[in-house]
Amino acid sequence: IRFGPSISRRLTEAQYVTSVADPRAIETFGRRYIFAGLEQTTFSLDTRVNVTFSPTLSFQLYAQPLLSSGDYGLLKELRAPGTFEFNVYGQDVGTITQEADGSYRIDPVGNDPDRSFVIRDQDFNVRSILGNAVLRWEWRAGSTLYLVWQQAREGRVTGMDPNARHNGVGRLDFGRDARELLDIEPDNIFALKINYWLSP
Repeated sequence: IRFGPSISRRLTEAQYVTSVADPRAIETFGRRYIFAGLEQTTFSLDTRVNVTFSPTLSFQLYAQPLLSSGDYGLLKELRAPGTFEFNVYGQDVGTITQEADGSYRIDPVGNDPDRSFVIRDQDFNVRSILGNAVLRWEWRAGSTLYLVWQQAREGRVTGMDPNARHNGVGRLDFGRDARELLDIEPDNIFALKINYWLSP
């Protein structure tokens, strides 16, 4: 039995989000390039189980649950090409307000709401598990039967989901995320393979 836990935390000062056409953005050639800070946490657990019951009967299991969260920070635009400088909306330039659905409405100059634009809340939680199990039985010399089971579960929640603010989207909560991973409807595949040796 082998367990390979892994946890990582990545902090990105400026993660690209999107770009918006705006002829007023002279410094960036008519487009506003939107960025935000990103805090991402990922946990995975590689699990392997190998069991040999006898020289002719063995079992192998592999599973990898994965939990990941991303929390985006303040939205900002690139100040000028060839630089790593930004203008933060609502602080350095323009205004930003959060809409009822969780998205953000941005007026990049602060006095022209008719030419504002909307950016979706980028926060997310991802939960997934991939696994397979193989039972191998050599039922006669040179003749083998394999019974295979594969399962996949995957779910993604974003900051735009109706209950995002109440469910802590963007923050990794191991207990909550593990429970919700088990509630995801799985995709199961079963396969049977038989090798028969005519002249053992």
